Amino acid sequence: MIYLVRVVGHDLTTAGALHSASQVAGILGRPAWRYLADRTQASRNVLIGLSLGMALSCTLAAALAPLGSSWPSIPVVIVFGATATGWNGVFLAEIMSALAPAEVDAATSGGLLLFTYAGIVVGPTVFGALAHSAGFVAAFLTLALGGLIAALLVSAMPRSGLVAP
Repeated sequence: MIYLVRVVGHDLTTAGALHSASQVAGILGRPAWRYLADRTQASRNVLIGLSLGMALSCTLAAALAPLGSSWPSIPVVIVFGATATGWNGVFLAEIMSALAPAEVDAATSGGLLLFTYAGIVVGPTVFGALAHSAGFVAAFLTLALGGLIAALLVSAMPRSGLVAP
């Protein structure tokens, strides 16, 4: 919201509507990505695509600053919300499918979610500190780099790497 109002130049009402659009895209994205992963039987490829989508949306968000308040904000926030909010269902399903059935329990999914939600707790503070010290563009580009690294890590991970012997 601060970025959209103070840096990009949207009024508060428009920035709120854009934030709402991002949230709705995330709500709709989660089941849509899971459906796509189920239909294609390619959860890993969907995760890679989501990571690349996050990197792209972060890069495009950084590019909104010089454009000012204009219509390109709409697709950027929609892609941002759909990818950055909708990925974790596919992630959990991919991890659970890679584990042996005896290993799939509440402790496993809870442990995975511990790291996921740790990022949700720590991430905004780190992003805010980076935006404060280096600017919003640098903060968004750093997030884009994180998305690219995630895509590389997922694509490099062996399929059987998580299955117990």
